[in-house]
Amino acid sequence: MRRDGSVLIHIVDTIPDHLAERVGTLLCRCFHDRPTTEEQEQEHDDRFCSQADAFAYARALDGEEVIGFAAAYRRTITYRCTGRA
Repeated sequence: MRRDGSVLIHIVDTIPDHLAERVGTLLCRCFHDRPTTEEQEQEHDDRFCSQADAFAYARALDGEEVIGFAAAYRRTITYRCTGRA
């Protein structure tokens, strides 16, 4: 943390290469329960946007340590009316 106790938050279009591994480590620590079978992986990808849908990222840094991360996603979903209420 900086001397004044603040944390820097950056909004960026891409994750810089030098921080990508640190972001991955943070995400693994937070979301360690990943799908294990191919079917679960496909369902996960379908339900929870792919990385191709991400258009902006927020990262919180304490020096060079990544202490927070968020991604903004944009996805078009087409709904079919089934005639049921």
